[in-house]
Amino acid sequence: MPPALFRVEEASQFLQDAVQLLGQDPTSQLGRKRLIEGSRGILQGTLAVLVAFDLSEVRKIVEYCKSVLAMLGQVEHIRSFSELAEFVKNLTPCMARMIKEVDERQQELVIQSHAELLERGIAQVKRITPILISSIKLFLNTTQQGLPAAHEAQLNRDYFLRQMSDEIQEIIRGLQLTSADDIDWQCGEHAGLRSAKNLIGRLAKYATAWLADPMVIKAVTFFTFDMPFRFIESVLNKKGKIFKD
Repeated sequence: MPPALFRVEEASQFLQDAVQLLGQDPTSQLGRKRLIEGSRGILQGTLAVLVAFDLSEVRKIVEYCKSVLAMLGQVEHIRSFSELAEFVKNLTPCMARMIKEVDERQQELVIQSHAELLERGIAQVKRITPILISSIKLFLNTTQQGLPAAHEAQLNRDYFLRQMSDEIQEIIRGLQLTSADDIDWQCGEHAGLRSAKNLIGRLAKYATAWLADPMVIKAVTFFTFDMPFRFIESVLNKKGKIFKD
């Protein structure tokens, strides 16, 4: 039996003892003590039962979120449009269930900052989902056709995949908040700066990974240095031919 239910059962027994003792002697000190302990135990036990039930509901929603994260882990292994169709078919009901449960949860919350955090997370997931599917399609097209942009398409797909995973992780964090300890951090006159700081922190790791790619460095070098000089050289060569003619 869960501790909360045991506490309620124990408090009920105290109340029964109090009824018997006070029935025999209305001035019984032990009877009054049992009455107070039983009443307090009923209130505390009922609250504990409600909290335990609420936490169990949160765990269920977190499991829905984790199931979506597990499905997102399959994205990197999709190599054909048939696999993509199967992925979308399996993802759609899981994603819809997660969004529905999180949306209902945020409507029940009394701490506004927690509700807003979940609401923002849902909005971001809804926004990123079609973009992620499109990026997978683009990756498959460029890969199967052997186009030179296949590597960039893969980076684009991975970027939105990481963004989606981060948003779901943030939803999980918001679901597990149980107090208003973070209200000062979420709200206040510096909330915009803190939000920007968090956004920069999330995007910085993507930028670092992008810059660490040697193919990216070569591309940046070409478009930044080589290409302008080649263009100028070609223009000068054309002018030289004109002058010679």
